[in-house]
Amino acid sequence: VLADVFPEPVPVAAGVGEARPAVTLTEAQLRRWEGLYRHPERPEYMGFEVRDGALAVSTPGLQGRLTPVDSATFLVAGRVEVRFAGEGNETRVIVRGDTLRKVTAASPSASDMAALAGTYRSPELDAAWTLDVRDGQLGVALPGGERFTFRPGVRDEWMGPVTLTVVRQGRRVTGLRVYAGRVTGIVFERAGG
Repeated sequence: VLADVFPEPVPVAAGVGEARPAVTLTEAQLRRWEGLYRHPERPEYMGFEVRDGALAVSTPGLQGRLTPVDSATFLVAGRVEVRFAGEGNETRVIVRGDTLRKVTAASPSASDMAALAGTYRSPELDAAWTLDVRDGQLGVALPGGERFTFRPGVRDEWMGPVTLTVVRQGRRVTGLRVYAGRVTGIVFERAGG
């Protein structure tokens, strides 16, 4: 999922790492960068939140505290630089050359989520996924009983171990596109039309 953004091993860029000491930031300075960020051209997300006095990345597949280098630059795991810039609606984060913009997550209602429940089939993968809603969360039940949950991104996008984008014909949900790292846009058609 985010393995493409933070592959192992991560090479240390010039000027990044132990040569740059951490600084202490106030909670207000940290909260400035809190929020959900999306790539402008594809459904890739990173979320940041303040936890226990530190800015943390809270993205499926990548969790952890960021170490501040200055008021807008942080390190993940001491080696990957995360740089924030801008204000308000123009806030963005730059990670390994990719710029993501701050967005507001959608707030789908229970009926919005219920409209997504059902079985979806991928002719390309010869696989079927069943989406359901339990305890107010959209999820997919996988073979073997495992279930992954998703949280809303922008309208008609859902983040989890993979990102789902909803395909509609008018208001009717007709399918999903699945994105995960280098896998982009795998089509799952809604069973039963």
